[in-house]
Amino acid sequence: MVGIFYYSGGDGVTENDTVRAISEWPVNGLTGRRKIYTAKKKVTPENVVEVLGKALAVHRINRAETVYLYDFYKGKQDIRLKDKIVRPEINNKVMINRANEIVTFKTAYLLDGPIRYVSNGGEDDVSAGVNTLNEYMRAESKDTLDKELADWMHICGVAVRMVLPDKAGEEDGSPVSIYTLDPRAAFCIYHSGVGQKKVAGVLEQVDEEGQPYFCVYTPEWYFEVQNGQITKQEGRTIPYIPIVEYVNNDARMGAFEPVIPILNAINMIESNRLDSIQDLSTPLMYSRTVSWRTASIRNWRRAEWQLLSRAFSPAWRLRSTALPLS
Repeated sequence: MVGIFYYSGGDGVTENDTVRAISEWPVNGLTGRRKIYTAKKKVTPENVVEVLGKALAVHRINRAETVYLYDFYKGKQDIRLKDKIVRPEINNKVMINRANEIVTFKTAYLLDGPIRYVSNGGEDDVSAGVNTLNEYMRAESKDTLDKELADWMHICGVAVRMVLPDKAGEEDGSPVSIYTLDPRAAFCIYHSGVGQKKVAGVLEQVDEEGQPYFCVYTPEWYFEVQNGQITKQEGRTIPYIPIVEYVNNDARMGAFEPVIPILNAINMIESNRLDSIQDLSTPLMYSRTVSWRTASIRNWRRAEWQLLSRAFSPAWRLRSTALPLS
């Protein structure tokens, strides 16, 4: 089971406690986001609360993993949890953000230019209609929204889009509005039968009092559900579900998700290498003339001098264990 952690501050909380509160490797590892199913063929006023409740149990697991992956992409990576017992004041945490590089490369490779629609044959009126569609997409800045969609798809494996008709009189170059939704707050529900037909789309919102509620779209109905109760219900005039999921692959995994252990290992190697260099560049002095009775072991951390008893071997040598990373 994966948990979501929140940190509200307070005395006696260490840096690593704060880091863990932000994001931590899920207990069961990462193997892609779960597709959300229901046995109901249709979502109706009679079963919407039940279907939504079961779907949220799965979505919360997906959301916790998406939070981790998005934090990893932004640079909040596991190396921030690194502890060092010996000489803890030398504890470098080097983060090489390969995850960001992978997402940037994948998105740039997929979307080397704005997407345009073309007509595969047809009459002149068909071509004219396709040109009109392209103008609508340009008015909605769809190329920018496509980039956001591809980024989310490569970060967490699933991206979510919403398309809604404009209200009468509010058209601004296009009769529709296109949104790229945050997959931490939006998802689709599918029927578990043959074909896995989509039966609902869900979007989490917050009311004026800061309380969350859920907007549920089906082909026939629009619901708002809060605290297990339907607070709004109305029929839909356009019989389609306006929320659509785009998946990166069948496993619904992000682009860098399979190599996270390797990325963590690279960060650890570079951090330990810098620790080793700093350990050796900070002078250590030992004296064979100091007895245990008069001095024992003294450690001035600022000067990094240590006085050691003559009982220790004078043949000590310091060697670097840092190896080059090929």
